[in-house]
Amino acid sequence: MRSSCNRERVEWKGKKPITTKSELLFVWMMLDLLRIGGRCAVVVPDGVLFGSTNAHKELRRKLLFENTLEGVVSLPGGVFNPYSGVKTSILIFQKVGDESKAGQEPRTKEVWFYEVAEEAKTLDQKRKDRYEGPNDLYDASEKFHNWYEVIQGSDLPKLREAASSTTYYKPEYWKERWRVIDDDFLRIFPEEESQKGHALGLHEIFDGMEPDSDQRPDLEKITKTVCDDGKDQLLASVTPQFIQAAWATGAKQKTAAKKLEKAATDLNKRVEQLKRDLTKRSREKSILDREYDQYGLTALKQTLDELKAELQASLEAVAKEKQKPDKDAEVAIAEETLDSVLNCYARLDGYEIWLRSVNSLPHEQKPTKSDDDEPVSDVLAWVTPVRAWAKLESWKDPNSDKDVQKPTHDADGLVDPSYVKWLIEECNAFEDVGTVKSDYLELLDPDCIEAADMNLSAGRHKPFVFSAKQHKRPDDLIRKLDKVHEDIRKKLATLLSMVEG
Repeated sequence: MRSSCNRERVEWKGKKPITTKSELLFVWMMLDLLRIGGRCAVVVPDGVLFGSTNAHKELRRKLLFENTLEGVVSLPGGVFNPYSGVKTSILIFQKVGDESKAGQEPRTKEVWFYEVAEEAKTLDQKRKDRYEGPNDLYDASEKFHNWYEVIQGSDLPKLREAASSTTYYKPEYWKERWRVIDDDFLRIFPEEESQKGHALGLHEIFDGMEPDSDQRPDLEKITKTVCDDGKDQLLASVTPQFIQAAWATGAKQKTAAKKLEKAATDLNKRVEQLKRDLTKRSREKSILDREYDQYGLTALKQTLDELKAELQASLEAVAKEKQKPDKDAEVAIAEETLDSVLNCYARLDGYEIWLRSVNSLPHEQKPTKSDDDEPVSDVLAWVTPVRAWAKLESWKDPNSDKDVQKPTHDADGLVDPSYVKWLIEECNAFEDVGTVKSDYLELLDPDCIEAADMNLSAGRHKPFVFSAKQHKRPDDLIRKLDKVHEDIRKKLATLLSMVEG
């Protein structure tokens, strides 16, 4: 019984199946397993779309004439790296009904195409994540939804236009830094005990980091807030002691310039020592992260570098005012102050994650740039008819060999039913399976799918759109060419003078 069912899933030629290619057999099996009205989306090698064997053509005929091929999404080469570099596409189709009732008209009237150029990862062997760049799969999903509404019967012009428009749909991406409220965190910030076990963003844990109601958390703004707080603490703690001690060291010199130079050198040494003290204290008490990204430690070091410049300005002000140095100035900083500064910067530690909005937002066009930094408008989605008759002003009756002086299409561009009836009854222009006979293929519009031997490759049917923005101005090209000719003439004149001696 199983063997009999399997034989019916694919066409047979005598005792052999029409093909043994696994990619074709799998699509045939999916068609067989689908219930009436069932839909399927499957990734297939591009050879299925344009293969020239009888099996390839028969499978495509079944999809187009006996079922509904809703869409073809062309995927970029390398999307399955590092496992396979085969170029692939996604076929989206629906099983319609009894194949024996298929007539001359294909059940699929139009096929929606989408050419994916970029997705969520790079297309090389490493396949690195691309969070902020364009991801055509989101755009394809939005536009296919509009197209599905069209083929379901809601044949609205706006939906049809939206399915192939240059509007680009893309979700918002933003980066947040989060922290797990565990024992190590609570050892530094015991006041957050109520949130234990949760993973929250820094803007949700600490006060003063909340974004505005209509904005996303800004990591740069959060980092600046923490650094400003830490710098204020450091300036309040070290400025009086460090300036007085450095100025006392420089006061031993004779000239004012030497005094300031010696004091500045001593001040830098004290700031470097403070950096070492803070790093040592952080290591002893495990306050700042030193194992992974080290956000807090990096920000602390940058703040100390900025601190040097501000202390230098304060030192110059003391030298200008010729203040009397305090030789007994206390330069030691309390451990409580060091811990307070370290706890301030510990608020920056955590791990960064990318988030995106639930819905994709429309943009005027895909955010790509050309060489001259002007947006490039490229066709990503389009609709191609399966069968379209070429527009003729008259046709010839094969029986009487006389021209019928009547156009094949009306004013709205719709084909005249009498013309199709003439093809069926008078010309016998159709095969038993519903396709147009080879002798009459020239009557089809060359841009339709049936005229292209039912080739479903996206590149075969992609419309050409000329955009002047993709090309340089003709006068610029002429000037550039004239400059090249001028350089050639100069070099030829130099060469001639060398030859003439």
